[in-house]
Amino acid sequence: VDAAATLHALRLGQSNGALTILNPAPPPLPSTDSKHEKGYFELLPELLAASDYCCPNETEALQLIHRSVSTVCTVESSGDGISPLPDEFLTCLDWLAEQGVKQPIITLGSKGVAILLDPSKVPAELPVDVTIVQSRKSRKSTTKGAILLLSAPHILSVVDTTGAGDSFVGALAYFVSSHPQLSTLEHVRRALWVASQSVRKVGTQSSYPNRDELHPTLFEASVFQWPSADKW
Repeated sequence: VDAAATLHALRLGQSNGALTILNPAPPPLPSTDSKHEKGYFELLPELLAASDYCCPNETEALQLIHRSVSTVCTVESSGDGISPLPDEFLTCLDWLAEQGVKQPIITLGSKGVAILLDPSKVPAELPVDVTIVQSRKSRKSTTKGAILLLSAPHILSVVDTTGAGDSFVGALAYFVSSHPQLSTLEHVRRALWVASQSVRKVGTQSSYPNRDELHPTLFEASVFQWPSADKW
């Protein structure tokens, strides 16, 4: 899709009260043709400013802040849970917020999702799958908010992870638009759960679960409790 058309769509959506979500994939690269119209690389600041949500994956996040990547950092898990995020990801979340993104998110594959959340949206009691990586008070950045890490469900029967990222973004768009009464944290947690179920099948769109394949409380409860792994 043409970059200018994407920017127009985002701005048109915001001007009409819609929430906008940008999935910056593949990462924007500078145009090699000096006569070429502005592409995603050149329009990136404007695209981000017109985005309420931005959801890069690990590689895309690093390329957004460095514009070129030679080494990709990954999030390693330990026996005690998920380790702190690499500084590059913390920097990217802050950078996205500085560019005007209201809800910066980084998807981390099987490790889950990292989000920069406004302090007023952080519940006093967090679900067991959510960890505060940096609180507002402990952060050196001037960007308001706490950085949270949402762990992904452990799926034993992984078949194909190709479409998981797009599944997450699509599910996020659904929960944001169809369940506005839920918190931002719940929108992201539920989108993460849906994406985790997509790895059980081969393909991209063909792997996305139908509603009747998902646990009913995903669409009902104010706080979604993960079903037991042996059933779902």
